[in-house]
Amino acid sequence: MTAVKKIRLALGLTQPQLAEYLSITLGQLAMAETGQRFLPTKALLKLDVMEQCLAENTPATATAYIQNQSAETHEMLLARAKECDYLAMLATQKLEAMCSHYEQCINLLKLSSLLLEDLPASEETTTDMLCLEVMQHDARKKMQRCSPGAQALLQLEADACLYHAQQARAMMG
Repeated sequence: MTAVKKIRLALGLTQPQLAEYLSITLGQLAMAETGQRFLPTKALLKLDVMEQCLAENTPATATAYIQNQSAETHEMLLARAKECDYLAMLATQKLEAMCSHYEQCINLLKLSSLLLEDLPASEETTTDMLCLEVMQHDARKKMQRCSPGAQALLQLEADACLYHAQQARAMMG
């Protein structure tokens, strides 16, 4: 009998309970208990803490400690999933605003170009022409900040946040 299985049995845990606490799959635990594979380092460290708890306390106290740690892990993963959902929502809202601003800038450039073409060149229209040119310059600058490339990067950020939220929920079981 391997040390992993001895610790699990001493604590009165099922394989699914121990696998969840160690953040490994049931298959990984089963293979470790039969000596067919080694546990990941993080799982070994947690197993060491369990063994120390078992040595210092009764099995019931050590089991309560492990269950408390499992509940804390679940709460942490839930908080992370909610945070990622929120960040994805913010990125999506910003992306919608960027798309809208980009379209507005395109329309503004088209309109100002038409007005500049129709404006007769004279001293009286010089101020109007300068205003339209400044407006075009500002629209071009805003278009750069809201470009399709910037939109694509923001979409990737939103997708990554959703992926991380999904992964956190999957780890919760």
